[in-house]
Amino acid sequence: MNRIFLILRNPRARRDAVIAAVAMAVSLALVFLPADTLAWMASSDSKTNELSVMQYVFSQQLTEIFEQPGALVGGDAVTKINWVKNDGDIPFFVRVKVFPVLLAPDGATHLEARFGKQLHYVNLNTANWKDGGDGCFYYTGKLAPGASTQPLFEKIRLDQEIVTDSDAVLTVTLIAETVETRQWHYRQAWWGSGDEVNGGPLGEVDQALRVLAQ
Repeated sequence: MNRIFLILRNPRARRDAVIAAVAMAVSLALVFLPADTLAWMASSDSKTNELSVMQYVFSQQLTEIFEQPGALVGGDAVTKINWVKNDGDIPFFVRVKVFPVLLAPDGATHLEARFGKQLHYVNLNTANWKDGGDGCFYYTGKLAPGASTQPLFEKIRLDQEIVTDSDAVLTVTLIAETVETRQWHYRQAWWGSGDEVNGGPLGEVDQALRVLAQ
């Protein structure tokens, strides 16, 4: 037969014993702890300075002179003079992409429209621009703030033998891309690597820009 024994004690006596034990423990701790652990010294200080920071703007503006023509036939030319202006505070290099799109009257069917075949540049500026062979023309100078490039070309001419459906629509879009002139940001931004380019059209572009890179 299992039994449970219940022992009754004086609660007050137990409480007095605990208090005495704690008091003794605290007293011992106060005696044996090093004196420097009983005091804490702390200090803080701060200073605030207001600084003026100049904000530099990186911005370009693509401008054009465009004459809206009427219906065109083979051999006709359209004035489309474009240049890029640095209207910011930081010098940069610039390249331009030219996208021709020739759509049939249904607005969805793409007809062939390539420069050198169905389309031609008139007065293409090869003195200040280089064809990179990658669909881009590269300006071979560093464009300072406030300066503008020379026009890439003056007109676009339809080939004499071009054959299209009646009422086809031609659009030519130019996109300017710029990058700061610090080494070798133009290589990394445009070609995906900071390595020097040797040979080919892009090698000629790199040769012209590398001497201008800061």
